[in-house]
Order: sequence, then C-alpha cells, then structure tokens
Amino acid sequence: MEQQHLMKTVTAPGIGDPSTDIRIEWHQVGNGWEPVILHWHNYCEFEFILSGRGTHTLNNVPLSVHRGSAYICLMSDFHKIKNAPDETLTLANLKFSESLIQEPLLKQIYAISDHLYCDFAEEKDVLQIVSLLQLLENIHSNDYSGRAEVKRIILECTLNQIVAFFLLHCDGENRNSSNRKENKMQKAISFIHRNFTKNISQADVAEQVGLSVNYFSTMFKNQMHSNYSAYLLNLKLNYARNLIVSEHFTKVQAIASKIGFSSIPYFIKAFKKKFDVTPKEMIETVQNPKKK
Repeated sequence: MEQQHLMKTVTAPGIGDPSTDIRIEWHQVGNGWEPVILHWHNYCEFEFILSGRGTHTLNNVPLSVHRGSAYICLMSDFHKIKNAPDETLTLANLKFSESLIQEPLLKQIYAISDHLYCDFAEEKDVLQIVSLLQLLENIHSNDYSGRAEVKRIILECTLNQIVAFFLLHCDGENRNSSNRKENKMQKAISFIHRNFTKNISQADVAEQVGLSVNYFSTMFKNQMHSNYSAYLLNLKLNYARNLIVSEHFTKVQAIASKIGFSSIPYFIKAFKKKFDVTPKEMIETVQNPKKK
C-alpha cells in the first residue's frame, strides 16, 4: 500500500551545486495523501496547481486554488495546502535559492510581495508553465558530466523564465514601476528578509541602500505602513513560530538565539503578545496536539 505523503519543512537548497540550488517535486493532496501542514522555509518556492481544487493559506490568508493557480512563497512566509472535499489536488513544487533570480525580477517580486498569486486562465499559458517545469526537471535530473557550468546556466535561465512568465500574469500595481525610491525600498526589503535573524539595525539597512537613517525611516513607514522595528519583530516572531510548528524546536533558549533575541524574557513577552500563548505553551501543543 502506498505510504501517505506529508510534506515536511526542508532546509534551503544548497549553494554552489546547481542540482541542489533548484529542486522540483510533484505532489498530490487528497485521495489518501495528507494535506500539506503549516510550514515555513528559508528558501523561495513556486507552486503551480495542475488539477483539482482546494485552499492555499499563505500567512493566514486563504485563497481558493484550481488548475492554473500559481503562487510564490518568499523566505519567512508560512503556508499550508488543503484539498477541497472529494477533490484531489496535484501540484508542481519548485524550490530555489533567491540568489538565482535576476535582480530586475527580484525587485518586481518584492514590489508585489503581498500578492504573489495569479490564475493562468488560458490553457495555452498553463501548458507553457508545465512545459517549462518539465524542461527544468529534465535538465536537473541529467548528469551532463563535465558540463556542470552549462547545466547551471540553463537551469538558471529556465527558472528565471518561469518566474518572469508568472510575474507577467500577476495583478501587481507596482510591478512595472521604475521609480528610483521604490527600487531602493525593494532592495531594502530584500536585504531585511535575507538577514532578519541577525541584529541588523535600521542604520545598517539604510546604509545598504544608500539613504540617510531619517529619510529611510520615513520612507519605510510610508510604504510598508509599519515602522522598522515592528516589521523586523514581526518577521522574527513568525520565524520563531515556524521553528516550533514546522522545525519542531523544543528549547525556548535555542529559538530565541536562532532569531537573534539576546533577552529571553523579552522574546517570551513579545511572542505571547502576538500569538496569545508563550513559546513553551506552543511547543507543548505541537508535541501533544490532542491535549487541551
């Protein structure tokens, strides 16, 4: 009897080896295969629904999905997938390192990071994505002895073509913006998402994008509708929750250290304020899901 599938969190694709920088998998949800539980990952993920209907919940926001639905999950995003009753979802899952995405595409991704979702309504577009995914898988699975550099280039080109095709169909108001200030903010957000577990200050980010601290602070608040410290804290706490739920961390001190908190009491207080439970209580719930 075929074993039930339960997608688990995996570590980031390796850097340097093109066969591990990019991973492609084909999944099924329903018909004896379990829903994909809430999980987090420290790499980027593109998913494409091949058949069936269900619900994809990204950062607590549910969206109906069906054949042709596609979405990108960024680092620190958390999500889960469930099939609709009496439906079986089949989907392609493409994991990749953010470093492989060309800078212009990466800027567009972060410009519309709140709505990286689209429906490919035309069957010809659905088939185009499927064809690109199959091409990427074929290249990925072949050895090409002595041609590693050529393989890497083709993999990156195919990956970027998939991302570019996806972005063309996204309904993002800012994706065609060439505004210099917005580009700086996109660069800043990318830097924050890559380094939020470290003790990066607002001054560090401002310097990274070539702005004064005061100007960056004002621009950040206007565009992100949050001040810098609150935004960074939210990223850290979401990461902490997923270390517990998906990575099964059981030591509060280890979690605090992993996300860059030097004060454990402050971490516990901030965590409880956001999630209404302490880290220890969440750990106990994860370890004993049936216990009330």
